[in-house]
Amino acid sequence: MLGYFALLAIFLVVLGISLSPGLVEWLDPRDQKALPVDLDYVRYENYFGASFRKRMQEWLQEGRAVTNYIPRAAGVVAVFENSAGENILVISPRSFRPQGECDELIYCDGDMRLPANSIYHREIYARGRLEIGPGVRLQAAAADGDLVIGAGCKVNRWLDSQTNLSLQKGTVVRSRASASESIALEPGVSMQSLFAPLIITSELTAEPDDEDALLPPGKQGAPPSYLKEVACTRLSNDTWLVSGNLDVPAGTVTHCNLVVRGPLHTGQNCFFGGDLKAGRVEIGSGNRIAGSIISDASLTIGENTKVRCNLIAAGDIRILRGARIGAGRLSAISAGGKVFLERNIAVSGKISSAKAVISL
Repeated sequence: MLGYFALLAIFLVVLGISLSPGLVEWLDPRDQKALPVDLDYVRYENYFGASFRKRMQEWLQEGRAVTNYIPRAAGVVAVFENSAGENILVISPRSFRPQGECDELIYCDGDMRLPANSIYHREIYARGRLEIGPGVRLQAAAADGDLVIGAGCKVNRWLDSQTNLSLQKGTVVRSRASASESIALEPGVSMQSLFAPLIITSELTAEPDDEDALLPPGKQGAPPSYLKEVACTRLSNDTWLVSGNLDVPAGTVTHCNLVVRGPLHTGQNCFFGGDLKAGRVEIGSGNRIAGSIISDASLTIGENTKVRCNLIAAGDIRILRGARIGAGRLSAISAGGKVFLERNIAVSGKISSAKAVISL
């Protein structure tokens, strides 16, 4: 009996020790305020650019003017020090000429051009047009006007333009790029994600069609005739489940949603009025898809195909020449692998990848 009470006492002591930190915090809480979380981070695709613009204005208003600082660059009209002890170079428009690598924040109240092969270790903000020469290495850049990134540039973080963003051959952005109007990609560009109302690759031949062009008349949920020859189940009035693989004949028109357990392949000039989901998806050329496409593996969009809604794949996404994604409305392309964009492609919305978005 004595041993039993000894074991009980030891158990209660160990339990009390493990619970004591929580009990102390409950009786006398030290954290009365919740952790600060800026919800705009998930609300706005241009969060980094907008946040940096706001902080730069605060730094210039509250910062201390530095009079004994000798910058290693031509065109500097003033130098400020922010609360973190960082120097901000205020540049006169169009006249910035750095000597060696630049370690300071840069602000210009107008248009600015960065010379080729220069190196910048801090963020850059131009209130007008910002043109970056070829071979430049920089942290991040924001422009209230057009933002032009020269060939072969390396950007460690983000890019943001209030109008149009252009990325020339071989540019690499390690994070995201955003623009309020459009993003143009030349071949060989690579980045993590990008967002704009219109994203285009080189050799674009026409503007994206209006979304109504993807909606010919038809009855939603009507069973397609080719499903009579495959093992399938009707999940709802407008959704069919195919147990195995599915090859859709060329010229097929159907207004229902399709869920395919195996690979899905479509012929040329098909029309789908609903959503498509399959183990792997290969869409033929000249197709029209009014809904979204989801793939458990890779996803290929054929030449001159138009998709009104979203593309989601667990693997790579490859969009072939002449495709249009979004068709007048914002859409999203998301890949667990890489996203490959051929020439003459237009996308409205966001493209993101777990690995890289690459223009070919």
